[in-house]
Amino acid sequence: MWRRPAKLRISSRCSRFRTDEGPCLDAYEFGQTVVVSDIADAHAQERWPTLSSAIQEAGFRAVTALPMRLRTESLGAMNLFRVTPGEMPSEDLASAQALADVATIGILQDKAVRDARMVIDQLQTALNSRIAIEQAKGFIAQRVGISIDEAFNRIRKYARDHNLGLTETARRIVDRTLDPQRSRAPGVRGLTRASGARYRFPSYSGPW
Repeated sequence: MWRRPAKLRISSRCSRFRTDEGPCLDAYEFGQTVVVSDIADAHAQERWPTLSSAIQEAGFRAVTALPMRLRTESLGAMNLFRVTPGEMPSEDLASAQALADVATIGILQDKAVRDARMVIDQLQTALNSRIAIEQAKGFIAQRVGISIDEAFNRIRKYARDHNLGLTETARRIVDRTLDPQRSRAPGVRGLTRASGARYRFPSYSGPW
């Protein structure tokens, strides 16, 4: 039996409930189940006037809001609606809370996986950056005949003087794509020897 139009009508009715009040928000805020056996009673209308009217106009009379919470972390809440006044049977309520718990765990697991991937990507980026810088330090130290620390100081100063990132400068040094004629700012020294002489490589000239 084709029932999709009915589901769409219910979805359309529920879309009206986007307000800043209601059992769902209370369940989320306090982490407890909120049962409203009759949304038309005086207490419900006084506490949630806008939502109470919207729910009744949509054809519902009772609401149960279940917290989506794991230990101290609260993600949201799940609303269940009834077209007649009254509370959900205890068995149905337990099943619904189990469903909300499963959904909560699934959301948290997905978040944990995404966070782990982000951390891995960040660590890999940091590692690649560190490798490039270490290679550039060794490259300059060996070619120019200075200490590793001095090589790093010169690379860092060159990057700062030319508004380049340290990692970008290091990679360009290792790749031998650093063009001193194009990147040299007026009056700014490159990665030179202490005497100021430029070191020349076979088929390549670098600003050191």
